[in-house]
Amino acid sequence: MNGHSLRWPAGMLLAGLLAGCVPPIYVDKQDYPADWSAQLTAVAGCPELTGRYQNQGEGRFAVGLAKQLMPDTADPLKQVQRVDFDGPDGGAVVVRLLDAQDVILLEQRWNEGPDFRCEDGWLIRQRGYFWATPVLTGTDSERFARDAHGDLLVQRRTEAGGVFLFLPVYRGERFWFRYPRIAQ
Repeated sequence: MNGHSLRWPAGMLLAGLLAGCVPPIYVDKQDYPADWSAQLTAVAGCPELTGRYQNQGEGRFAVGLAKQLMPDTADPLKQVQRVDFDGPDGGAVVVRLLDAQDVILLEQRWNEGPDFRCEDGWLIRQRGYFWATPVLTGTDSERFARDAHGDLLVQRRTEAGGVFLFLPVYRGERFWFRYPRIAQ
């Protein structure tokens, strides 16, 4: 074997090992919209979410609040006009989906621990873990708080990471939604 025949495999091995030192790549991060009212300053524990909000949201990709909260529920979502939050109170949040006449279409209780946690003034619901590809695993979550006007803020986060051909790979998406508060 001459020196040239060893350079190619040695160079590939070195490139592969050094590629593992490259920082992961962040794909899509949507910043908090500048034209929205200020977020409330972070507090320890859970944010107060009690109130009634419009189902139709505002944001780059507006999605109904009911669809965010209960994605696997299909039929009643078409009729939802408003969403009530009670809590968190005593380690629980009660969410009610209401039609135009304020009839409760669906009610759900979330318990702190199995259904949500609170961190830096956000109520966080982990929607689950998933395999994005054979080499990437990820999480899907929603974070809830209110802005200075009392409107409900939702930050949807999807993050996935793994290693592919010695390269660390990271993909993240963050989308903001705002649901106007309805005075009662």
